[in-house]
Amino acid sequence: MSANGTVKCPPPMKATSNGIFQGDDPLHFALPLLIIQICLVVLLTRGLAYLLRPLRQPRVIAEIIGGILLGPSALGRNKRYLNAIFPPRSLTVLDTLANLGLLFFLFFVGLELDLKALRRTGRKVLGIALAGITVPFALGIGTSFVLRATVSEGVSQGPFLVFMGVALSITAFPVLARILAELKLLTTDVGRMAMSAAAVNDVAAWILLALAIALSGTDHSPLVSIWVFLCGSGFVILCIFVAPPIFKWMARRCPRGEPVDEIYICATLAAVLAAGFVTDTIGIHALFGAFVIGVLVPKEGPFAGALVEKVEDLVSSLFLPLYFVSSGLKTNVATIQGAQSWGLLVLVILTACFGKIVGTVLVSLFCKIPFKEALTLGFLMNTKGLVELIVLNIGKDRGVLNDQTFAIMAFQHLSQVSVRPTTAISSMPSMHEDICDSAARKKVAMIILPFHKHQRLDGHLETTRAELRHMNKRVLEHAPCSVGILVDRGLGGASHISASNVDFTITTFFFGGRDDREALSYGALMAEHPGISLNASFVSKKIKGWFDQIQERMVNDAAEAVDVMRSYSRSNLVLVGRMPEGQLVASLNKKGECPELGPVGNLLISPEFSTSVLVVQQFCRQLSGDSLNSLMIEDTTEGESDSH
Repeated sequence: MSANGTVKCPPPMKATSNGIFQGDDPLHFALPLLIIQICLVVLLTRGLAYLLRPLRQPRVIAEIIGGILLGPSALGRNKRYLNAIFPPRSLTVLDTLANLGLLFFLFFVGLELDLKALRRTGRKVLGIALAGITVPFALGIGTSFVLRATVSEGVSQGPFLVFMGVALSITAFPVLARILAELKLLTTDVGRMAMSAAAVNDVAAWILLALAIALSGTDHSPLVSIWVFLCGSGFVILCIFVAPPIFKWMARRCPRGEPVDEIYICATLAAVLAAGFVTDTIGIHALFGAFVIGVLVPKEGPFAGALVEKVEDLVSSLFLPLYFVSSGLKTNVATIQGAQSWGLLVLVILTACFGKIVGTVLVSLFCKIPFKEALTLGFLMNTKGLVELIVLNIGKDRGVLNDQTFAIMAFQHLSQVSVRPTTAISSMPSMHEDICDSAARKKVAMIILPFHKHQRLDGHLETTRAELRHMNKRVLEHAPCSVGILVDRGLGGASHISASNVDFTITTFFFGGRDDREALSYGALMAEHPGISLNASFVSKKIKGWFDQIQERMVNDAAEAVDVMRSYSRSNLVLVGRMPEGQLVASLNKKGECPELGPVGNLLISPEFSTSVLVVQQFCRQLSGDSLNSLMIEDTTEGESDSH
């Protein structure tokens, strides 16, 4: 081209076309082209996820592979396809939408991190986390010197060192959580340690990444990076003091069992976008603002769950896969040419894996963890995924990584009861299997499940999680121990009460049978607490006992039995067997709202009773016919009852 030549820029794409009948090609307009891109991405990534399912690979792996296949490494070698489906002038819209999805995904990642749990993290887990990030970070810096002297000549040294260290040292917390869930390891000791260490690792890595981004913007003055870092720190401090009180106020106005007001959901999502704008203006990255807001949202109560339920499916199913395509369009495997490049690729992979696994194993052995578990921890902490891809993309966008380098890189105690909190992520169709397997491994005596209905302000019970009912039925059928279903009507109140100040009255109704004996036994164990008194009411036969109050109530029919139960309406909790026995029970209506609760349990969840109820089933290797049949009956009156 001559020195005085002109370059003709293509006109910007219009949003919508007038249609093919008026001579417009839909692929030359932004909206129809974006629709084609999204559909293509979803079809390819979902298809790959299905093919990789036998290999137990998480969906994120399928999305990464799909992004690379759609880019210049595979299908993009056909320039006609690439210019038609992913023309250069469409990439701004695609990248914007992909980053918007990524913004909310990082908000959900922050939402999964519980700072209270991190503060309770023991020294053992803290040591594992620090080793898991320190060793690979140091090795990453060493590798960066080799890369900078070969394929990354001319890049800024400081940011490049930090970006390489962070990219090799991060553990993909969201991916790890899903892998542990699929392998049924979340509730094991190894799974809990891996999750806690990965959470600490993630927080440290994001802090280091913020530093790397601050360092990468030093084109004008060395003071710029200092201002960026100080302003970013000030933003985080301001959020810590301002955001939690507001979110807690919102959470208090969203009682359990009631739908969360849409205005609170909208306000929170707007806060995520505003925080992203602020951090992007500072010069860090919009993702950091979203992540900080997610961390500060209170995890207790239904508020956080409602946020995830409203937005997560749209983000993870449609928007997030676009980010992998956006990354895949920047990745060209063909740039890895010659023995030197492939040797550097092997070096990066070995450095990342060696640093993570060896560092974690050595510290685990030092903490007296058995070698097998230490090795398992090492491999789990080596989990890679979306977070590393985010680091590499930011580095490439900032000019820190060139094309070739980018391609190479891919409660504690209550009274005398010890409480060990765990987090498990399971799909609803298989959740009963996880619960039963965990109970068998830990040899627990009883599983207590939440009822699928919650009390409304008017006292009626309303279905809030219909899928819980299916899960409860399957647990009742397959559990390796006794099971209780808790119908919570405000048991214990909203505030925490110390063990020494507990003053509860519980009641158990005994009609007869194994389930009633289990309920009575469980009530006796609860009554060992000095602040709990037990009323045992026998309506079938007289049994001597050791309880606070034992009453034998002789009744003639079911109506009189109901009157007896009403007389204990001031109790804090009522315990009953799921399938009681005897002539009196036979006269009760067995076709109630929820047959899985049994005849007495169904009676106690009616609006005329207001106490919390624990329905107990004693463990039996083979349930009786009536017990099994009650689990097979579908609820045909639930919608009608809820409408009342």
